[in-house]
Amino acid sequence: MDIVSFIMNFLAILAALVVGLFGNGFLKSYVSKKGENLATKEDVQEITKKIEEVKAEYAKTLVEYEVRFSRYYEEHTKIIAELYRRLARAHQGLEDTIGFSVDELNLAALFSSFRTFYEYFDENRVYFQPSTAARITDLYNEFISAGKGLRDARNAKQRGDVQNEMQSWLKSVDRLNKDIPALRKELESEFRIVLGGMGK
Repeated sequence: MDIVSFIMNFLAILAALVVGLFGNGFLKSYVSKKGENLATKEDVQEITKKIEEVKAEYAKTLVEYEVRFSRYYEEHTKIIAELYRRLARAHQGLEDTIGFSVDELNLAALFSSFRTFYEYFDENRVYFQPSTAARITDLYNEFISAGKGLRDARNAKQRGDVQNEMQSWLKSVDRLNKDIPALRKELESEFRIVLGGMGK
């Protein structure tokens, strides 16, 4: 039995050596690959976590921006509507004046409507692009020039200067019929674009 035991022990040792030699390479490779996969999985999880954090921060910033923009847009819309209302009143006041005789002109009310329009604009100038602000200033200057022409016509009539009266009156009517409506139309187009891209 000694030989059988000896052979069995020898084969067991030999099998252990073979398994140890081959298994060692396989085991190292297996453990190494498993470690890489675990590291890769952890890296992916970390990257995914960072991406989610950035997405959450971006979403928060976007919401804050949308809230601020909607408030600004709402305020800007109100300012444009009020300014346009004042513009329409000033323009209508100037048009209505043409129907009166020079003696009946209420220039104080007319100039007051111009001033009301322009003061409101000036208080809210920051809401307008520089090009729009320049057009509004041009429009105001046209209103004032037309109003001064009417005043000059009244003063000329009071002096008995019929020629200057007619000249000043016609100049004001010309501004009223050409320059002011053209500037007002430009502003209307700009306002429509600002209020929702409604085109010209």
